[in-house]
Amino acid sequence: MLDVAPHDGGAASPVELIGQWRLIATTSGYFTFRERVDSADFTIGPIVASRVRFEVRFDLRGKQRTIKGSVSAKPTKNGRYRWRGTGALLLVSRSQWSFALIGDERVAALINPGSMMTEPGGLILRRVDFSPEGAKSVLGKEFWSLGLDRSDYRELAWRE
Repeated sequence: MLDVAPHDGGAASPVELIGQWRLIATTSGYFTFRERVDSADFTIGPIVASRVRFEVRFDLRGKQRTIKGSVSAKPTKNGRYRWRGTGALLLVSRSQWSFALIGDERVAALINPGSMMTEPGGLILRRVDFSPEGAKSVLGKEFWSLGLDRSDYRELAWRE
């Protein structure tokens, strides 16, 4: 199961993820189905009022969609970070996430332990200036830093 404890070597804060990212693989429900989501780009940052803003642009059945929200810059007592969507998502987006960076901070994992509204799982991203091949190579060598075992790694749904 994809997971990283706050004390693990790859654990990161959302502040460390500020920048441009592209989805490369997932274990998580909404983005799993290739026929539904072809690609996703993440813009993380800036920090406003102790929250890190983010925007996710993705293609869903041929139409571009956007999710906007923010995540706390400071962890909760359990070491996770609470995120909130904007608009209608504000009412249903109270899950807590953890983050990890590997490969000289060029590959990231956004990890959701699950909630009443979401399945557990995670999103694997690469910085946009890092090649898909390079990201896959790093992930193949360091997947264990994200709490994945070999079976979990083989079952990733690849996007690139």
